[in-house]
Amino acid sequence: MKRCNGHCDGSESTLQHNLRFLQALQNLALKVWPYAGPVGIVEECAENGRREIQVVDNWCWLGTAHSDEELHEILAEPSRPVFDRDTYSLLVSALFGRKKMQLLPLQYRQRALAG
Repeated sequence: MKRCNGHCDGSESTLQHNLRFLQALQNLALKVWPYAGPVGIVEECAENGRREIQVVDNWCWLGTAHSDEELHEILAEPSRPVFDRDTYSLLVSALFGRKKMQLLPLQYRQRALAG
């Protein structure tokens, strides 16, 4: 393929090659989840006053709550979160971007067992 930067033919040391490789991987590294648990990202529409809370944990979207009841439901029985790179990118932008989002620290709740 004639794309070697020197390691294959010996003009680059293994150390140089490994450092270059690690630098390339740094762009792919995920940020550590900066919260102790789930958070709610509050979205409000100025025009109609509608309020939604996007519930996320460890870079995974758990659901959207339109009321306290829905929020408690999501936190009582969280879905099996699946990591998605696009969701991760949107969340990083929302949490660390210029426009600061209102965040609610949340905790998982245990649903009362029927006796």
